Amino acid sequence: MHYVMGHGRQPATMKHLMYMFEEGQRLFPNAEICVSAAADECYRIITTAMLVGCNIVRCGIEDSRHLSTGERAKSNIEIVENVVRIAREFGRDAASVDEAWAMLMPQFSNA
Repeated sequence: MHYVMGHGRQPATMKHLMYMFEEGQRLFPNAEICVSAAADECYRIITTAMLVGCNIVRCGIEDSRHLSTGERAKSNIEIVENVVRIAREFGRDAASVDEAWAMLMPQFSNA
């Protein structure tokens, strides 16, 4: 399940994230859960998603052009490194490229 927040009609609020997460867990308890959010709410939403146990968070310059510090990111690499740092601060780790590919595209994975 991929919750895309802050795009179009899907609000990027903590209350909405928690509602979707809890209902998703209730209806599909074994599902992989991915969260992404746009613009100003990006880091707050994906950090909360990591804390409540989401399996995957998606980030990139198409969602936010800034780092969590408010500085403008020069590339996707800076944004991903920023999110990995946040994850590690909470005891979470990031998947390698091969592990991410296997999670997101299992039909094409060698794993």
